[in-house]
Amino acid sequence: MSSSPEVFTPPHSDLEVSPPGQHQITVADKFYADQPPQSAVPPNYYYASPESDARKQRTICGVRPATFFLSLALVVVTLLAAIGGGVGGTMAVNNAKSANVVNSNAAVCTSTVFSTASATPTSSDASPSSTASGTETSPTSSSSTTSSIIMVPTAGTVFLDCPTIDGTQIQMNLGSPYVFNLVCGRDFPGAKNDIVALTVYSVDDCARACASMNRNSGSKVCKGAAYKSDLTLNVPVNYGNCWLKNTTSTPSDTKGKNDLVALLLQ
Repeated sequence: MSSSPEVFTPPHSDLEVSPPGQHQITVADKFYADQPPQSAVPPNYYYASPESDARKQRTICGVRPATFFLSLALVVVTLLAAIGGGVGGTMAVNNAKSANVVNSNAAVCTSTVFSTASATPTSSDASPSSTASGTETSPTSSSSTTSSIIMVPTAGTVFLDCPTIDGTQIQMNLGSPYVFNLVCGRDFPGAKNDIVALTVYSVDDCARACASMNRNSGSKVCKGAAYKSDLTLNVPVNYGNCWLKNTTSTPSDTKGKNDLVALLLQ
């Protein structure tokens, strides 16, 4: 038995080595000969763009929800403020109109007279006189230290001394004398005979109004007057109780009535 070592021969040691630059066809080449060459394709990666993010974000009428609701709240508050202001202004105007109506109605029913300190008049222009019994009467002197307001009535019955004053005269001195004949129970009715209606509280007041009209006009416009004592009956319906007349040619046949007197200017 030989003791020399054995030589190991690797597999395929009998294959020939191709010279450099030359490629031998191998089994692998034969296997893939009918397969077309393939190129490596890198994987595709997709990134979200800002435009796609904006499209995906929720909006209301093109704006962010928070902005939309804040704007809506501002509009609602503005509308409520405008409506409240309009309602308040309307109520203020209505209250002012109501106050004016109340004041107007009160003015129809009452009049306001301011009385201040006064003394007995010395001028003959303000001194009415009566010749009914041959005596002259003049206003009673009065004085006050402070001004006062009185509410004059438009209802009730004022004083009229008929039939005592029937057939007598009264005289008003307004720069010149104006003398009136008194006839109880007589009137000169008719709208065409009336100049104006007044609310007065005595026969003297009615006579003074007629005399004052003639004095201011410079002519005898007022020919006389009719005076009634019942304010309750005449003021609401006939707008007064003293009617200045432009004629006294058509007297009424009411003789014997003691709540009515005619004043005939001489």
